[in-house]
Amino acid sequence: MPDALPPEPPAVVVHIDSPTAVDLEVQGEGKAWQTVCTSPCDASVSPTGNYRIGGHGVRASEPFHLPPQGKVTLVVDPGKGGSKTGPIVLLVVGGIGLAPVVGVSAVVGIVELLGALFVCPFVSAFASKANQNSAYGQCLSDGGAPFTALYGEPYVWIPAVAGGALIVGGFIWLVAASGHPTHVDKSVAVLPPAQPRWELPAHPIALPAPAVTPLLTVHF
Repeated sequence: MPDALPPEPPAVVVHIDSPTAVDLEVQGEGKAWQTVCTSPCDASVSPTGNYRIGGHGVRASEPFHLPPQGKVTLVVDPGKGGSKTGPIVLLVVGGIGLAPVVGVSAVVGIVELLGALFVCPFVSAFASKANQNSAYGQCLSDGGAPFTALYGEPYVWIPAVAGGALIVGGFIWLVAASGHPTHVDKSVAVLPPAQPRWELPAHPIALPAPAVTPLLTVHF
């Protein structure tokens, strides 16, 4: 009897249905993702391990597992993930443009705080009782007036307007570049069991010589 063949490792046949080219990736050693095949794939792969859909310009899907056997069709809705370099640059430049108005606002706030706590109470104390409240308010207004006037300077409001526009544009661009994640639906079909394979032995089997028995003996 011929020796039995060793069992083949289990495998699952993967077909990828996608409107654009995507890659089936498996997570290898060191958690790095490696490309297994590109759509439509139609390859036999190991059912063990973590898989995902990715590719050039495709936002990777969430990891998933394959069925232990059969044929699986992955229906893919590719998610587009654009580069975020452009919108991040706009956000940074816009933030720099807001620096002058932020600086003026910080100075005005500090002056108003110091006036409210240390200067204006003394000013109002020396005013008549009927005018103490108005004197206190006038003190706060007079203390911050030289600095609030800076908001009208071109080197403050022009960068502020430009910076605000860049920040709004960068935020919109960043949201658009994020796109949507890749969605994967799995449809599994069970394949018929593989038929056992038989092979002829490497050397022919020697059969014993047939025994001959005379049926009739004639004498003369």
